[in-house]
Amino acid sequence: PFGPAEPDLPALQALDALLPFELFNTPLAFREEHSLELPLFFLKGRFGKSRLLPLLVGRRSPELGEALRMVQRDYPGLLVLAVDLSHVGPRFGDGPLTRSLAAEARRRDLGFLERLAQGEPEAALAVLGGNPTRVDAVEVVASLSPLLTGRRGQVLAYRLDLEAPTLSAVGAGTLVFPTLPG
Repeated sequence: PFGPAEPDLPALQALDALLPFELFNTPLAFREEHSLELPLFFLKGRFGKSRLLPLLVGRRSPELGEALRMVQRDYPGLLVLAVDLSHVGPRFGDGPLTRSLAAEARRRDLGFLERLAQGEPEAALAVLGGNPTRVDAVEVVASLSPLLTGRRGQVLAYRLDLEAPTLSAVGAGTLVFPTLPG
């Protein structure tokens, strides 16, 4: 209803030039990924004419946080993390989802999100311990640690959604960080 979401191509090109790997080598990754869809709808409604720098981070890249920090100097903007969190239940190798397993997933997810919002990405990662609930956001947070450290944000949403057919659940959260200074 708000029209297409336009990428910020100059910012993407600037980021690509700073990275030691090909930023655009898997454009079809966005085809199956759902993490951006819901926050994108709200962002588009609130910041209609804004251009976006959508990134999917599947592997840890220490260079990404530094490169993004440099790009933000010339292309400032709102940083939004829309992340998958705990994955629990039989679909992910656990027994059937129980109240205690769901409570453990929520505890880890919320502790992780709270520490991120406090500007403490290393503490957020430490909350997960050995990551027994398989939080997907580990790689993006580790990658963006230089950018997130000391930067306070706000948790906008968190849910742990039941997948009834598999008796499993997946957590998801969205955080926003203010415009990054140069």
